[in-house]
Amino acid sequence: MPQTLQKRAAELEMRVKETAETVKKVLREYRESVRAAARISKGTPKSRDRARLAKKQSDLERANAEYMQLQKELESLRSRIQARK
Repeated sequence: MPQTLQKRAAELEMRVKETAETVKKVLREYRESVRAAARISKGTPKSRDRARLAKKQSDLERANAEYMQLQKELESLRSRIQARK
């Protein structure tokens, strides 16, 4: 098995773990923002609050998409490594 594939898999595993931590952090921030907006507004959220929540949601979606893409790439690489054995 080529060493470069194993090396790439190890790098991807590390990036997947880092990205998972980022997703957790962004999700935590998003949930805190939702809770804070709900406490403050008690009705329809103000446009500033809506914009802040939309940005947090966008950040969450981006981080999650990056995580899923890396996970898919890692699984593909693992399949290639397994097929070469």
